[in-house]
Amino acid sequence: MLWQHHSCSNAQLIVNQATPREGALVHKRLTTAAEQFLKLQPLPLMASIPSCKYYSQAIKNHQLAFAAFPHSPALQEVRNLAKAL
Repeated sequence: MLWQHHSCSNAQLIVNQATPREGALVHKRLTTAAEQFLKLQPLPLMASIPSCKYYSQAIKNHQLAFAAFPHSPALQEVRNLAKAL
């Protein structure tokens, strides 16, 4: 809703801790709810960031995930997203 009220035309959805298939399902459910109950146009799905055991481990150890596990799949997807922006 925020993106519509402030004329932000480039907002997109990122689903965290999900496979691409799960991300697509979440996007479909949000789209249905937004259209049916809020009468809003849906946001496009930009990406799904995969679940990653290394990220959880870094948090438990009070470490920066990017420093502790720079090659984890989830963090690589975050890097790809940052480059795309």
